[in-house]
Amino acid sequence: VTTATSWDLSTQKGRRLDQVKAELSESGQSTGSNAQIKSVRFGNSGDQVVISRTGKGGRTGRVSIVQWDDLATKSFDLPSSIGAPETAFLFGQNQLITLNGEAAFRWSVDGKEKIKSYRPLAAVTGACFTSDGKIAATASRSVRLWTTDSGEAIGKLENPHRGRVTSLDVSNRVGPSGYLFVTTGVGEPAARLWSWKDRETGFRPAGELFIEGTTVRIARFAPDGVHIMLAGDDGSIQIQSLGDPSSKFQWNLPENSFATCCAFSNDGHYLAVGASDKLAWLIDLRPTSTMKPRFMKGHADRIESICVLQDGTDQPRVLTASRDKSMRVWDPRLSVETADSSGESEKGRKVLEFKLPQGVTAVDCTSDGRLVVTAGRDGRVLLWPARSP
Repeated sequence: VTTATSWDLSTQKGRRLDQVKAELSESGQSTGSNAQIKSVRFGNSGDQVVISRTGKGGRTGRVSIVQWDDLATKSFDLPSSIGAPETAFLFGQNQLITLNGEAAFRWSVDGKEKIKSYRPLAAVTGACFTSDGKIAATASRSVRLWTTDSGEAIGKLENPHRGRVTSLDVSNRVGPSGYLFVTTGVGEPAARLWSWKDRETGFRPAGELFIEGTTVRIARFAPDGVHIMLAGDDGSIQIQSLGDPSSKFQWNLPENSFATCCAFSNDGHYLAVGASDKLAWLIDLRPTSTMKPRFMKGHADRIESICVLQDGTDQPRVLTASRDKSMRVWDPRLSVETADSSGESEKGRKVLEFKLPQGVTAVDCTSDGRLVVTAGRDGRVLLWPARSP
């Protein structure tokens, strides 16, 4: 229970202004992200009190303005798309400021509508296309949707997490609720699912996914659109099914390392992982496969991006982009070492290396493996076509 109380210091008597009761488990502990009062502030003239509260789940919020003399209350709910308010205070005549995550919003009290938003400029941390190619999605501290034919902004999700978004992806399947997106945020325990159908309905929460005991730093949809890969801060890698949460693939990176980037192959048979210890990994996900996880060693700095190149044969290549100013092509089948000390993995071999002027931030390839694209810290995007046979 959280309660907002006003106190008369001369009489030491209190009056309850607002109260929120949350559900408790059988052991008396709070369950999940419960509703609670977040802040209480006096208005400019001292005859009003502004109370901000979050709803269950931590996404919705309400602001109430209470008159000091008769406790008359004016309340309005904030849209879930901007996240719950941390605090609120009156501003000027008939206006209100709320702080939601890393953004601030100015509201008309009488009109109960947003007037303006304020937020710091932030780098774009992720981008993806929907499977039909009609929409591009970008992430920073918010998620925005754009039409690919005109570049028009058609949707925005404010503060899907408390800080910046660390990963963004979209399912290849489009269901009755529209497109399904997944996001992760800095230091947050859950990957969050969001559905988006059209401008009118906007983004809607569609669930959360966890790795027990750690925070989730990266989430990626498998090509089938119903499995999601989660990478945790403790080096754990899980693939979970949306239809059956109990069905999980589990693997762990070596101790004291964690994933910096991940990518499925187009057919879903392989998962490539770049790790904080500068190693790249390729995992064969097929149940009948006997191939041990392959690691690829050679980068001198952090691996920023990774992908699996397939050319129609069952001979995948792994492409890595690194801060060490190189893009490398690896053949995970060619072992230069039989196994690591544990005997649980084998080492692939570098077959090509391309040096660039500055660090390489992204790498990807077409589905047929005939064209590779890289992006670098110098602002250049380069295309690398394969030679004709």
